[in-house]
Amino acid sequence: MCTYLGSDAFTRGATSPSAAVSVSDSISTVRYRGMHTGGAVAFACGKRVAAQSYFEHRCLIVRFVSMLIILFAATTSAFAHAHLDHASPAAGSTLAQAPNEIVLTFTSEIEPAFSSIEVRDAKGALMHSGKAAVDGKRTQMRLPLDVLPPGTYKVIWQVLSVDTHRSKGDFTFRIGP
Repeated sequence: MCTYLGSDAFTRGATSPSAAVSVSDSISTVRYRGMHTGGAVAFACGKRVAAQSYFEHRCLIVRFVSMLIILFAATTSAFAHAHLDHASPAAGSTLAQAPNEIVLTFTSEIEPAFSSIEVRDAKGALMHSGKAAVDGKRTQMRLPLDVLPPGTYKVIWQVLSVDTHRSKGDFTFRIGP
């Protein structure tokens, strides 16, 4: 059974904010920690007493807002992963002439040592001899191509963003009529 003690239970007999106040024979003591502004209420259930002052409510609100800020900051860092922003030639495009290079632009910086591009034909054969290079801003990768005959080609890419998250994907383009 719970007993409502009311806000006056904190001030009855208290000489300072940290003083212990005897509430009744069946309830041990209530310690008032913080400033009482009339908003505190105490409920006593047997020997358990839950008391929250205005100060404790403010602390809870500050903690809650702090957790929301941390949560928001954590989710925005998740958006920092490197995703493919655009490609040249464009995904799904049909070109009249073979491109000289593949250019992939990403949404955030990438680590050159752990990022790559492959171009394969319809049979799965590798269609380039060079290695992809990353530009100075570290958001763009270029792969020089050998002369490509007409056909369908698959571009396979994988990158490691500077926040250490891996992204990968692929798309196709076609050369010819």
